[in-house]
Parts: sequence; C-alpha cells; structure tokens
Amino acid sequence: MTEPVSDDRWGEAQVAEREYWQWPAIDAREFVQILAGLAEAAVWASQRFPDESPPAGDWLEIGIGPLGIGCIHFLPQAASKRLVAIDPLERIHRTELSLPRPLLAAVEVARSMYDHHLAPGEATALESSRFGLAVLHNVLDHVRDPKAVLQEARRVLRPKGILFLACDTHSRLHQVRHKLVIRRTDPESWLVRAHPFQFRPSELFALVDDNGFQVLSHNLANRLVTETVGKTTRLLILARRN
Repeated sequence: MTEPVSDDRWGEAQVAEREYWQWPAIDAREFVQILAGLAEAAVWASQRFPDESPPAGDWLEIGIGPLGIGCIHFLPQAASKRLVAIDPLERIHRTELSLPRPLLAAVEVARSMYDHHLAPGEATALESSRFGLAVLHNVLDHVRDPKAVLQEARRVLRPKGILFLACDTHSRLHQVRHKLVIRRTDPESWLVRAHPFQFRPSELFALVDDNGFQVLSHNLANRLVTETVGKTTRLLILARRN
C-alpha cells in the first residue's frame, strides 16, 4: 500500500516519533548506533555518485528528525555546501539532550552546519529546482503520503539532480505476519504506531520510477529473496531526476 494515510493515522505516527526521542529512552549507545547507520549510508552513497563527484549546488535532507543530525552531514564535502533540512517535528532543545559531552558536541556541530525548516516532506515550501542532492534517510515509511514526498523531492531538485533514498523494506512473508499477528497482538508498540507504511523492495523501486527518477544504483544482492521471504533490509537507492 502506498496511498496516503488519514490525518489521524499520521498524527499517531508523529506522537510515536516524539516518544522515541524522549530521553533517557535514547541513551549514548543508541545514539552511537544511529550515527553509525547515518555514516554507513553516506559512505555507500558517496562511492556511487555519478561521475564520482558530489552533486553540485545546495543539498537537502527531507525528514532529518528532531535531533538535528542527518545522513547529509556525513557526506563528502558537506562542510563546503549550503545544507538545508526539513522535518515536521521541532528540534529537541539542547537542555533536553541527556548525552555525554562528546556526543552533545556532535549534535551542536551538526546543527550549526545547516538551515532547519519546520515542514512536512509533502510540502517543504522550498524553491523549485534549487538543490543538486535530496536525501531521504529512514523517513519514507513514516510519512503521510510517500508519493507526494517523492514528487516534492523531484520538484526541488535541479534537472538531473540526485536522490539518495534509504528505507527499511520487508518481504511479502513479513508483511503477512505483520498484518495477521503483530498488528493484532501488539498494536500499541512503537514499531506499529510509528510506521504508517511497510514497503517491499518492489514497491519502493516502483515509487521511485513512477515519480520521475531513474535508479542508478541499489544495494540489494538478491532481489527475489528479499522480496519474498528475506529479513528486513534497509534498501539504499541512488537515483537521478528525469
């Protein structure tokens, strides 16, 4: 399913997101794991940029999260770019971050590197054809309308601009189990409430293709296994705006 969810369902997901980011639920170990995932994704993308060079122009991250550290911060030459990011949740105030000083310093540096805008991914209110790169890291399964988010990303990208998408995908077997078992036995869990969508790899590729992008690279070794019976996999896609 890729059709928009109701306002009530998306509102429930946003409440769950706020709960996730309330300290001390996110401790130092969890924080470091989050950073590791961002860095690994950034390295993968940077090694596959067309022409082996970072995209020109300003860079955007859609759905950077209330922490204010995104995948975009770990990309090569990020320090020399004008970075912009948007999220529907306000950034967590510094006084609410119960982190060791070295990790708190990482947050402060990241926040100093970009312009933060409070907006949903479906309607960023940013200029059309402004950005050379748009990043959607671990966000598309949290939004209200995935199609609209990708259409908005295409709108703000320059012609032949680059989209980097990272999203958890699930097999058909997992989707059946989630629908018949997990949603019925544990409907109040964070994993259920915070994720309005669960994509199979084929659904994510179709979304990218159908909304104006050409896939350049992805990280799936065996698409058939991942699609049918495989474990949850974070699918990484590098694509160019048509």
